Amino acid sequence: MTPENGSAEPAPSGKGVSTPSPAIWKPRRTTRMGATVDRATETEVPALEIRRKFSVPREKVYAAWTDAVALAEWMGPQGVRVRVDELEVRPGGRYHFTFLTEEGDLPLGGEFIEVVENERLVFSWCWEGGDIAGVETVVELTFAEADSGTEMILNHRKLPTATAAEKHTEGWTGCLACLSEYLGG
Repeated sequence: MTPENGSAEPAPSGKGVSTPSPAIWKPRRTTRMGATVDRATETEVPALEIRRKFSVPREKVYAAWTDAVALAEWMGPQGVRVRVDELEVRPGGRYHFTFLTEEGDLPLGGEFIEVVENERLVFSWCWEGGDIAGVETVVELTFAEADSGTEMILNHRKLPTATAAEKHTEGWTGCLACLSEYLGG
């Protein structure tokens, strides 16, 4: 049969011609105590979460992230200095840092997405060089009052590979050790 008036012939349909699509459900497992834990799958974008307690009020921890002079004092793992080139802490505000290492300068920048004073910071994170140059990831920090201090949770999402997640876990762990030292333990 020939289509009339330029119409296309109907395409075949049915089970044999379906296009495969990725599963959208997330496998879960149940622990002995009944809690559920998400299992990562190969198609998920790697992310990391680090929880850290500090023995100072959350206002001090928040200020360490939002004051350029303070940030330059502690940001970076041991042995790495940072130059804060720009820091405009407000939604839509930009920041730009340069990590100064023995191997060379590592610039990065981003934009603040959400700012809730003393409670939450969300910002994009984009390296300008290296393995993942130009890949925009997202960092979320939450600051909560805890037993005689502050609990800070750092989530870094949209990392492109498991290797990038591992490297950032190592970097953030070093940074937070320096932050702890800066805040006095």
